[in-house]
Amino acid sequence: MWSYKLTDAFSDNLTVEDRVPVLIFDLPSFLGGPSRRYGVLPPKLSYWVQLVLLVSTQILMSAAFGTIVYKFIVAKKGAATSYLVGFCVILPLALIVPFAFIEALDLQSKTLRMTMIAMPILVSFRCMEAMFGFIPSAPAKSLSNYIVYNAGMMETVFHPSTRAPMKATWRQLLDRIRHFFSLFVLLTALFSATSPYKYAPFVTRCEAHTLEHKLSDMAHTAHLVNNFIAALLVSVSLSFSTLGVSLLFNLTTGIMTEKVVLNPLFASRSPSDFWGRRWNNLVHSVLKRGVFKPVLKLSSSKTAAVLATFLASGLMHEWVWAILFYVNCYQKDAITGKCAECFQPVWGKNMAFFGWNGMVIALETALKGWFLFPWMGATLPKRVKSALVLLTALPVSHLFTGDWIAGDYFSHFQLGFPLVVELDSTQ
Repeated sequence: MWSYKLTDAFSDNLTVEDRVPVLIFDLPSFLGGPSRRYGVLPPKLSYWVQLVLLVSTQILMSAAFGTIVYKFIVAKKGAATSYLVGFCVILPLALIVPFAFIEALDLQSKTLRMTMIAMPILVSFRCMEAMFGFIPSAPAKSLSNYIVYNAGMMETVFHPSTRAPMKATWRQLLDRIRHFFSLFVLLTALFSATSPYKYAPFVTRCEAHTLEHKLSDMAHTAHLVNNFIAALLVSVSLSFSTLGVSLLFNLTTGIMTEKVVLNPLFASRSPSDFWGRRWNNLVHSVLKRGVFKPVLKLSSSKTAAVLATFLASGLMHEWVWAILFYVNCYQKDAITGKCAECFQPVWGKNMAFFGWNGMVIALETALKGWFLFPWMGATLPKRVKSALVLLTALPVSHLFTGDWIAGDYFSHFQLGFPLVVELDSTQ
């Protein structure tokens, strides 16, 4: 009975824009032409039902994995069996779970597939930090602490002295609710403004997801602006999604979690500030403890640790792409066994993108004592510094964001939001 109800809840694949306007209005043309007719499409309720079900399931699975990791790795403190359990059981099992869900529930929405990656990534890297002895002291204090640490799927806030999970205050919860709805409104506006142009308003010589770009193409203004718009969509989407997961956990448990995205596009002061403190603090934290610190301890080289971390990030994102663009049995043609209309990415672009940014940060580390950088930090306006930081990544950021557009991630995402669309005048 439960299986039937769960399958029924996922009967809508959420890949087709079939909404009907609930409000129609006309606006006069500013150039003296005929008025234009617009409609407001309502958000799909099935989108939010499926999303909450998947996130709730992941929270429970994270708690279950956390129990196993604590008992067989954290409590064993470096025993040989802990590595065996980690590398041979926890990591493989966590990484194949999303594929099982995609097959069982016929998940075709790229957005819903993206929700399936949080648990495996966190379980994997937190398993590694436990194996190599870099787990924070508060989660390691007790099994209950470690379960909370994992179940939140974010960075849980612990009291510095008692090492108990911190309770969220009503003011904090209200601030987060207000922020969540402000991001909801912002995404509604961004999707409404950019979706008519396929999220890339300016004409360029070649499409963003291809590998046909020359150096002159990557320096072209239209390419840079399109990449900035795509990066803004990704950044706001990431902020909205992680805040939503945090709110679900905060409201149901009363426990506080850290913010994940801290205005990276407009407040970063250096490449290391962008990637290390603002872009995705959750992934940064687990990579730092699961990859950076172990490699630094082994090699005693910060540069090697930075490059290894970005290499791990590239591999992680290649795995994410395998989830996003996986062709399940329901999508395959019965005769050919293939999906003609499914988008197939070019593999390796994430490795190239994160490898480039790893080299940028390694170069920043090597040249931080050079007189030019202290002078720029003390002299240039904040917005100028943020723009310069973005320019270290924007020329090549299509390697990361291009597939999100071509693979319909944003067109699937916007089904959960109101959308203002232009209608034919006869409608």
